[in-house]
Amino acid sequence: MKRHYFIGAILLTLLGIAIYVNSTTTDRKEAAPVEGFLAPHFSLATLEGKKIHLPDQNGQPIVLNFWTSWCRPCQAEAPALEKLHQQYQGKVLIVGVNLTAQDTVDNVKKFQQQHRLHYPLLLDPNNEVGHLYEANAIPSTYLIDKNGVIVEKIKGAIDPVSLENKIQPLLIKE
Repeated sequence: MKRHYFIGAILLTLLGIAIYVNSTTTDRKEAAPVEGFLAPHFSLATLEGKKIHLPDQNGQPIVLNFWTSWCRPCQAEAPALEKLHQQYQGKVLIVGVNLTAQDTVDNVKKFQQQHRLHYPLLLDPNNEVGHLYEANAIPSTYLIDKNGVIVEKIKGAIDPVSLENKIQPLLIKE
């Protein structure tokens, strides 16, 4: 009988520790490529050589899309991202991070011209930011709120209507 109480006490103690650890880690706002955490900071150059620092968004939500020019779903998403860029310019920052270690700058330029993209395209020549964000699926898209917190990570392609529906709450989120 004493043995059952002892095992029960150990289980309750472990449960208490697990609840404590979970509550303290989810409340922290450290940088991690995970929903509920601050988006990791990075600096990359655009095709024009201008350095962009993220998540410096000036109080704007960010749609951060990791892509390559040879990726078919990325090709399908590009026009929708451009449309959202035009529609939400000044309210939501759309940014494309090309995993240039798996691509070429020439192909990025052709892709930009072919799809008439005007949102910032950043070059990640060593895939450092891709690794930082654990962008293992191509495309991978991160929705970041105006406070720099990752709201959602989308692995793979997303249709334009669903993406716009996910952006809407970011505009009104306090």
